[in-house]
Amino acid sequence: MATKNIVPRADSEGKLGTPSKFWLSAYLDGLNLGNAAASNLVFTPSTGDTVTFAAGTNGTLTITTVDTAAAAANVGFVVDGTFDIDAAGAVTIDGSAITIGGDSDVAIDIDSSTLDIDASGAITLDGVGLAVGSSGAASLITSGAASDIVVTTVHTAGMAFQLNANTNAASEVEINAGILDLNVTGVSTLNTTGLTITGPTLQLGNFTTGADDTGVDVRFFSATASEGILYDASEDELGLLLTTKLKFHDIGGGEEIFASANGHLEINAGTTLDITAPTIDVNGTMDVSGAFTNGSTLVSTGKITADAGIDIDNINIDGTTIALSSGHLTLDLAAQLIIDADDEGSITLKNSGTSYGLISNASEHFKFKSVISDGDIIFQGNDGGSEITALTLDMSAAGAATFSGDVGILKSSPVSFLRSSGSITTGSRGDFSWYNSADSTVALIRALAVTDNVGTQLDFYTRPAGGDLTKSLTITSGGNIAMPRAYNDTSSTVLYVDSTITGGASTYQGSLLLQAGGDGSASYGGSMVLYGHAHASLPGTALIGLSAISGSKFTINNYGAGGGDELFKVERDNNNATVSLGNLVIGTPGKGIDFSATANGGTSTPNELFDDYEEGNFTPAFTGVNTSGTARGFYTKIGDTVHAHATITSVSVSDGNQVKISLPFTRIAYTDSAHNGGGSVGYTTLTVDELAVAPSNNEASCVLYKDTPSASVTRSDMSGKRIDFSITYQTAT
Repeated sequence: MATKNIVPRADSEGKLGTPSKFWLSAYLDGLNLGNAAASNLVFTPSTGDTVTFAAGTNGTLTITTVDTAAAAANVGFVVDGTFDIDAAGAVTIDGSAITIGGDSDVAIDIDSSTLDIDASGAITLDGVGLAVGSSGAASLITSGAASDIVVTTVHTAGMAFQLNANTNAASEVEINAGILDLNVTGVSTLNTTGLTITGPTLQLGNFTTGADDTGVDVRFFSATASEGILYDASEDELGLLLTTKLKFHDIGGGEEIFASANGHLEINAGTTLDITAPTIDVNGTMDVSGAFTNGSTLVSTGKITADAGIDIDNINIDGTTIALSSGHLTLDLAAQLIIDADDEGSITLKNSGTSYGLISNASEHFKFKSVISDGDIIFQGNDGGSEITALTLDMSAAGAATFSGDVGILKSSPVSFLRSSGSITTGSRGDFSWYNSADSTVALIRALAVTDNVGTQLDFYTRPAGGDLTKSLTITSGGNIAMPRAYNDTSSTVLYVDSTITGGASTYQGSLLLQAGGDGSASYGGSMVLYGHAHASLPGTALIGLSAISGSKFTINNYGAGGGDELFKVERDNNNATVSLGNLVIGTPGKGIDFSATANGGTSTPNELFDDYEEGNFTPAFTGVNTSGTARGFYTKIGDTVHAHATITSVSVSDGNQVKISLPFTRIAYTDSAHNGGGSVGYTTLTVDELAVAPSNNEASCVLYKDTPSASVTRSDMSGKRIDFSITYQTAT
């Protein structure tokens, strides 16, 4: 089709459409506007809203927007491909968009410089710099050495970075005299991947970097390589790197916290480190090289290690165990070690958890106990470099004590004794010895060899002045006491009691007390025997001698705790033997008091032994006849002679037999009448002129004779009669 043109009649004349009538669309190969000043391209997207492209002189283009609703009027370029401004200062954007707008006009003035935005979004300005502000008063942003960014302002009062259109100083970031000051009442946020400040001082209000639940690392470099401060957002940690120190009070002071080595954190204070908290929890090992002072309770749920020691006034332990993992535990005290425990003050000794010993207070007594069944208590020591067992207490034998050496008691006042409520056992030949200052034996008690079922004896040795150790006393296996001395020695004193009184007064000066028996059973009393053993050539003699001094005597008394009463005495002055209390008792029949030392009065060898005396009562009786009323009698027997007295009354009887009356003893048998004996009648109711009494031969009775000795009194004579008589006769003993 041939080209057709719509041409106006004259320049700037004619329109396509009217202000109220619009073409819906126009498809043109090209649009050429005239060169007149009014040659504009106007877009009216809505009523009252226009966008005007106006061409000016020298190739200028002005885009004007009108927004009747006072809304933001934007100029937008949408390019599908390349947006290009030619070489006279052209801007080329490939595949992106540039949006420039605001409440006022925005102008970009590039003069002999290049503004380059690369594919990563980086902006490069190649030229003198970026001027901000009105002509003559603009601040200049330029590139300095080492890629520094230099902001230069002509204002002497400083430079303010306005955060929004509000000119309130509280919402500005100001740089005054080299100080960056964020003067905001809220929180200032720097949204970037990092902030590097090489200038003098950064002063901030509230400072936020990164985003919540995302975080960002913050690094402060030091003048020393690899040191400084790092906040690692991925670890939620703020780190003082290597030996970087956290200082307090002043930079040059000694109050600091730092890591002197990997794993070693140090806290230093010039004078005092005060930590105030209700609870201080140390989860690891705390190493304190200096003094540690705590004014309250120090609580540790773990262990406290102090290699150099701990100085503590008092120790209160809340647990029950002090454990040592290895080695020995030493308690080094300047004074006494006092262990004060409840529960009878008990101290239990264990080995690998097993108790073997107990020390306690048992009813105010010191108790030392082996708790292992039959476990002995052993006392050991060092004898010249050799370990010895001094004493063993055998618990399987009721605590029998075994001493490996001598047992000495060293106490002068008062004198101490070795006492035992049980047994003191020695070996086959055990000695108890006493020594003088020169370690010479001065006295000794020795038990001879002990063999089963063989008697033994106990020997006592003493040493006289200038002499040798000599046996002085022996207790035999039968319990006898022997005091040996030289053969035919009649001058040496065997048993000597020294009567010297060293002080005060004594009731028994020089007395020798021999006591047999004691406070034993009432059924068994003690006895004392003095015995002179006979020698082959000499008889044995038990001799009791009295002093030659007047008034000396030998006394036997019933000695007791409060003294005693005299029973028997022999006096030197009158040679009398006196039974002071009690009787002289003849214990063997036929034995008595021998008067052979007196002169004899008979013609033949007399019997001068007074061997019997007796007084008593008897009841006389008739032989074959009953008595009437009371029959009674009494007698006195001296030696073998009996003196009897009796009274008796017969019942009525008619009998011609001879009367016999019983006597207390049997008359001796004689073959003639010369030894008959006889008696007399003191009183009788018999009607006879003469009456005699005679003992029956070899019988314990007597007969009565009347008128003449040959006429016996019969039972009929005595019928109902009484007789009182006396008789003397001789018995066989």
